Amino acid sequence: MDDSRTRRLAVVPAGPAGLDSLGAGPDRGLADVFTLQGQRSASTGPVEERDYFFDTLAEYQWARDAAGLMPRTIDQLIKPVIELCEFYDVVPWRLAPKHLDQYFAGAGKRARSTVRAKINKIDGYFAFLEQRYAGEIARRFGAAVESPVDPFNRPRHRGDFGLRIPPSQRAMKELFAAWRDALPSARKEAVACRDYVMGKIAYLSGVRAAELCAVAIADVHWEAGLWGRFLVQGKGARGSGPRQREAFLFEEGRALLWWYLEEVRGLFQDDPEHPLDPMAGLSLSTPVRLPTPLPSDRQQGALHQIQGARGRFAVALVAVHAIKASEVRRLPLAAVDLVRGTLTVRRGNHTHTVYLDPLIMGLAADWLNERRRTWPMAPNPHLFITSQTAHHPALIPVSYLGLRAAFDQIVLTPRQLWSDRVLDEARVSGDPVHLIRLFGIHPSTAMKYVAAAHPDKAFPKIR
Repeated sequence: MDDSRTRRLAVVPAGPAGLDSLGAGPDRGLADVFTLQGQRSASTGPVEERDYFFDTLAEYQWARDAAGLMPRTIDQLIKPVIELCEFYDVVPWRLAPKHLDQYFAGAGKRARSTVRAKINKIDGYFAFLEQRYAGEIARRFGAAVESPVDPFNRPRHRGDFGLRIPPSQRAMKELFAAWRDALPSARKEAVACRDYVMGKIAYLSGVRAAELCAVAIADVHWEAGLWGRFLVQGKGARGSGPRQREAFLFEEGRALLWWYLEEVRGLFQDDPEHPLDPMAGLSLSTPVRLPTPLPSDRQQGALHQIQGARGRFAVALVAVHAIKASEVRRLPLAAVDLVRGTLTVRRGNHTHTVYLDPLIMGLAADWLNERRRTWPMAPNPHLFITSQTAHHPALIPVSYLGLRAAFDQIVLTPRQLWSDRVLDEARVSGDPVHLIRLFGIHPSTAMKYVAAAHPDKAFPKIR
């Protein structure tokens, strides 16, 4: 770019016609480049620097076109650069970080994702400018090319994934092997198996995740081809609209999908009113999983193993008074009344009053003293708070993971302790009405626990 005045003319054939030849005759092959920013004639004087700027924009577009980007994407790359330069009426190498900050904090302020995308595109253009024309710009205009995106205004999550190196076949085999070995220990094994099958079939067949989610059993054609194929609703190329296409299963995908249909698919319940459900109209009884008690050795000394007054009090509320963990974390501070020895739990439109025993009263007093001593001016109205939530402006309750940490110390889940407490009371009383009054649970839940505790008794079905 030794001469900016002649460089713009380099994109058209040399000759006396000059720029006038662009408007006549057959397509020269480079008209698409000019349509992005319009044709500009060469000029001298004060506009030379601006002409040089438009030359760099054109060459940046050519470079990204050579890299394989789509025309629409190329057009979007330079729009933020032009937008910022036109706002300040300067060329890019005259911009400073303060210009970028003032624009995107004021007139150019948009959604976070939009601002992040624009700043990344501006930074990408300056990387091109520094790499190719920094020396020439310094010689001709006496300006140093430096990106206005510095470590202080650079987006925290840049999304810079321009260079994507796919993993090797060996790495993918190791990934799926480790994934499958971890399936038996998953919290929801059926869901984990489904996700594993979807991930591997997407890898083998090359279909998109959204396309794979819409595949029905009737779309799988085992007899097609050597290993079978399945129909997916593709999005259509270049905006032509969605259309069906066939995807290949291959040998490994066929075996995997067959295993899923035989052993895993039946664990999910279908919508009985779905028009494509082959079992529509049939009434089948659903097996009820009865609760089981916890071994006594896992409960002995559990409270003494928990560190901290907050954790001991929270675990005791679940294990002794059968208050669910989701209710415990949202309890307000005013719910505890040490004078009357009660705890008020709000459930929908009604409240459930729990009468605390002496052990829970002592644990409650210990936690309230620690809470008052640690955070004397905490505005958070919840009973259980942490250092993160005590002065949080949104006054949020403690997170489930923060509450769950106390249960992890005794290797028991809140659901296990709650279920064991209700089952133990059902075993002693055998009266579902007593369970309803004591724990405030639903009548059907009380009947289920009484039936599990006394399988020899027959109880009428609650409708």
